[in-house]
Amino acid sequence: MDTARNKGVSSIAAVQDGAQFRRIYGDAAPSIFQRFWTKIICAQTQGPETTTLANELIGTRWITQQETTVAVERGATGRTEHTSTTSRLREVPIVRPEHLAYRLGVANGKVKALVVGLGDVLEVEWPMRIWRQRRKV
Repeated sequence: MDTARNKGVSSIAAVQDGAQFRRIYGDAAPSIFQRFWTKIICAQTQGPETTTLANELIGTRWITQQETTVAVERGATGRTEHTSTTSRLREVPIVRPEHLAYRLGVANGKVKALVVGLGDVLEVEWPMRIWRQRRKV
């Protein structure tokens, strides 16, 4: 593919199932997949493969999660409340796996997908047209 690219050739590929792609191409699968800069991701089936796709292909980000703990003590002098807040960094997917499974695909005459590889992750939507049958089959 690199030789073809150096000669001005472009390639477009469609992969229906990442696990199947890896099974067919084995150890070469990651290298082949990396050669395609821009990737369009449509609806996925919820499961471990979707979580891997969200974390590895789309990426992760760090968030600060704050947890507040309230301790209530009751004693002879009355009721006392102690509040403490702790912050911790947590790594989360940029796009949650549930979004890939339930928010993308075909709905309401439109196709919704994610585009990865252009910097930011883009959610795109384009109209879908269903052509009438012109003659009997």
